[in-house]
Amino acid sequence: MAKKTKLRSMTGYGRADGTNHIASIYVEIRSVNGRGFRLHAKLPPLLTCLQPRIEKLIRSVCSRGNIEVYLSYDPLGRGGAGVFDSAALDFYRSQLEDIKQELDVPGEITIELLASLPGALQTNELSEQELEDLWSLVEKVAGEALDRLDQMRMAEGEALRVNLDALCSEVRHLLASVSEIVPEAREDYIVRMQKRINDILEMSGAQIQPGDLIREIAIFTERSDISEELARLESHLEQFDTALETGGDVGRRLEFLAQEMHREANTMGGKVNDVQLSKLVIDIKAVVDRLKEQVPNAE
Repeated sequence: MAKKTKLRSMTGYGRADGTNHIASIYVEIRSVNGRGFRLHAKLPPLLTCLQPRIEKLIRSVCSRGNIEVYLSYDPLGRGGAGVFDSAALDFYRSQLEDIKQELDVPGEITIELLASLPGALQTNELSEQELEDLWSLVEKVAGEALDRLDQMRMAEGEALRVNLDALCSEVRHLLASVSEIVPEAREDYIVRMQKRINDILEMSGAQIQPGDLIREIAIFTERSDISEELARLESHLEQFDTALETGGDVGRRLEFLAQEMHREANTMGGKVNDVQLSKLVIDIKAVVDRLKEQVPNAE
């Protein structure tokens, strides 16, 4: 099976089949997004004892995702074959006939219906050696299905990586535009603040010392400073890039970084008071939102 190095999606599908002297086996494995690892295995009753081994095999490749395994088992010869319990079938038929009459419901009681009911088919137990021989086949077939699922998860993961990388580049471009505008916007803000304070003083007839005016302007200017948020966003982007290139089980880290970028963008939005900056910050938030929507697909 492939080594876990590249970024993987949690979406995948694989199937395989095989035969040995005991049985024919068919395996399907599907996976979709999930916060953690969750396995749902649909196994024949005779093979439920193999579920821990199957889970261990799948965990060797998949660390996250909601994963469904379907295994069909067709015995060859005596091993694992079964016989119908005629007494159980007759009991079920009698009970169903009574229910039909009591409730006056339509429908036929078919052999297919009876055969599907619990206990209708009594399977022969496998010997320890037969079970081990059967596990060798299940391990081989499930491994092939898992390889195909993993190939699909890798292909989906590469497409996801390209998309996330493009979104990061878009955020960087917007941050560069913000950094370019900030000095001019700061100067414009200071001028507007001075005019506003002077207008208020003129209307009220109050007086203020030049030093006090400068201090008040400095306080207002500091409150609107977004340099720290810009630096942290750049840092988050660098860490995001590193995680994308590293691959493997980085999905949770990518989700955390996208959440932090969203938080920094929101903080900037609350600080800026320039029309151009506000528009750029809104654009940054929109791109980061798209990042947040995509990263839950990563393993």
